[in-house]
Amino acid sequence: MKVASSFAAAVKTDTGRLELASRSAATEWAAVPPEVLANSAPLYSWATSAGFEDRIAYAQAFTSHGANNVAHRVTMSLAYNQQDMGAAGEAAQGADSDFLPVLPGGAPRAFYTNKNHVVGASCGWAFNAQSTHKVWNSLMTSNQSILTWGTREETSSNHATQPACRGETQSTGSGSGSSGWQVCYYTVWYDTAGNDLGTDFLYCTAL
Repeated sequence: MKVASSFAAAVKTDTGRLELASRSAATEWAAVPPEVLANSAPLYSWATSAGFEDRIAYAQAFTSHGANNVAHRVTMSLAYNQQDMGAAGEAAQGADSDFLPVLPGGAPRAFYTNKNHVVGASCGWAFNAQSTHKVWNSLMTSNQSILTWGTREETSSNHATQPACRGETQSTGSGSGSSGWQVCYYTVWYDTAGNDLGTDFLYCTAL
């Protein structure tokens, strides 16, 4: 009987706490101005741009939104002479926040995140870029809890390609062709421990 009474009392106490927490949360939501809650974290537009500047591959994530929180994640996957070269380093990540969401009639907010990667030549390279665009609204209440609503996440992608390299692959650092001596360039790949993983020919230029 004592065990049963203790169990019943515990259930009653826990139920009371849950009801109190529920009433507190409802009070916090009711305290938020309706014009703020009317913003459901709109994601107006999003895109990824990609290209090359000489030997630099670049990608940029763009988001136009009305939330007070936004985040990006941008990745690149490389290829050289149509051979997969894997990911271009770590993902680029960016985030921004404002005190309040955009109120009705307010101008959209714009957010950008860039990722750059140096490649070994100005020909033969290509890459795919992919971005994640995430927006959400959040407010801290008087009791230090956080109200979150309107989360939305989308993805976009793009790609860029350099011109094909001219001439045949050379097996030495220099050679004599029809126009005389040439200087040839290669990419040497290493792992994080410094071990040589292989060499890729890039291009040759006449001296």
